Amino acid sequence: MYWHPPQELSRTELLIAKRTRKRRKIFVFLREHRHHIINDELQQKLLEVYNPPAKGSQPVAPGLLAMATLLQAYCNVSDQEAVELTMMDQRWQMVLDCLGCEKPPFSQGTLVNFRNRMIEHGLDKVLLDRSVEVAEGYGGFGPRQLKAVLDSSPLFGAARVEDTFNLIGHGLSKAIKVAAKEMGLREEDILKEAGLLLMGHSSLKAALDLDWGQPQAKAKALNQLLEELERWKGWMESQKDTFVGSEKLQKALEVIDEIVEQDTEPAPSGEGRVITKGTAKGRRVSIEDGEMAHGRKSKSKRFEGFKQHFLVAEDSKVIREVVVKPANKPENEVIPLFSEEMEKGPGLESVRIDLGYAGHEKIQQWEQEGVQVVVRPWSIQPKGGLFGKDKFPIDFEKETMECPAGKEVPIVLGKVVEFPASSCAICELRKLCTSAKEGRGRGVRVREDEEIQVARREAVKTTEGRGELRKRVVVEHRISHAVRQQGRKARYVGTRKNQFDGRRHAAVLNLQMAAKYDEESQELKKAA
Repeated sequence: MYWHPPQELSRTELLIAKRTRKRRKIFVFLREHRHHIINDELQQKLLEVYNPPAKGSQPVAPGLLAMATLLQAYCNVSDQEAVELTMMDQRWQMVLDCLGCEKPPFSQGTLVNFRNRMIEHGLDKVLLDRSVEVAEGYGGFGPRQLKAVLDSSPLFGAARVEDTFNLIGHGLSKAIKVAAKEMGLREEDILKEAGLLLMGHSSLKAALDLDWGQPQAKAKALNQLLEELERWKGWMESQKDTFVGSEKLQKALEVIDEIVEQDTEPAPSGEGRVITKGTAKGRRVSIEDGEMAHGRKSKSKRFEGFKQHFLVAEDSKVIREVVVKPANKPENEVIPLFSEEMEKGPGLESVRIDLGYAGHEKIQQWEQEGVQVVVRPWSIQPKGGLFGKDKFPIDFEKETMECPAGKEVPIVLGKVVEFPASSCAICELRKLCTSAKEGRGRGVRVREDEEIQVARREAVKTTEGRGELRKRVVVEHRISHAVRQQGRKARYVGTRKNQFDGRRHAAVLNLQMAAKYDEESQELKKAA
């Protein structure tokens, strides 16, 4: 079922548009251009996932739901509020062609179902691609090689972050709820039957009732909690016939075991366990969202959640793709996820990135193929104010490196060059060059792409080179707008749903850019 609302604005719509145009121009743009944005080609792709159509109530046109999804992102509201706004906000009614309706044009369940179908079939990318086409069309950008700019932004997780005690307690509480539901019993009855002492209270730490100021309080609390866990497992073993094949319960228990494994270790005394010092790699920080992870905004600022990565077209300023990954994943892991989008059509002309993305082999491949890769060179200054790598010129034809004192040694790309200890021991510049122990000479790492790094270091010494680096500001501006519209906190649990959310917000930003291009075009026509 296609959505073909009228193109001409009614008298009431003209009045609404006149008032709305002053502050919320996007509503007017969506109303005036909805037939172009939600075209038949897009609607056909949306309709394909409803084949055969759902049974039950009167079907809602997927095109209308796609437009509602854009409005929901722009207003950053929940599903329930989105449905309410179709009744309470004339701007929504104007865009969705339901002015004066006596009931919402769709239910909350319909909107949720539509979102799930979009995620399952990748249609959020289709909607984003359509917004790119619209924006670049109004901006006058035809087929061309892509000038790509990449960057990322923290996205704080929606699920609760807890310490080790509460993670185990929360996990155990969740397992009890699953068991109660599957057995048709009350949780209180299961707690009593299993002999659990700490569960079922308003606060786990209140149930432990310890003086947390005492040195051994944490170890004591942990082992009391692990004893509770063993009582639960013992009861579960006695009920194993009841829970044969229960995937939900098995998953809940696996999560608890994962937390115990990553956060605790045998006590030095050999009795019980203690909290592990430091943080395990890939540590789980939430029961409800296993994909959330520790991440860093800087060396001193940590956050829990995800990183949202953006691919922006430098010239048109549209967002071509959004990828969400756990916060602890290296930035260069998203390069393969961006590569298809970057290479399609006429191909890739340039890539502007920060150092986090630079280590992927795909970047080196593009550079070898003639793509302009603009990125700051790796730091060449060692600690302590000693001579940096720039004081060690390399002759790539001869494959040699020369130290500040004139000593020349052969190099191998990807290896550390070791200057002879005998030469360094008698060198007058030793104190300025190395802090190596007696019997050791200065070592200098030569990267596999060292020749490229040298070229980048030379480039940033020039005004033109620094100017090229500053062109990345376009993605920083786009991210700033995205954060202002979407917020810093994730709306959903997990990477895929949050990628959907990022893509629909990106689509709205692209359409706002389209509205700007359209307005500029109209002004030029008036001036002419």
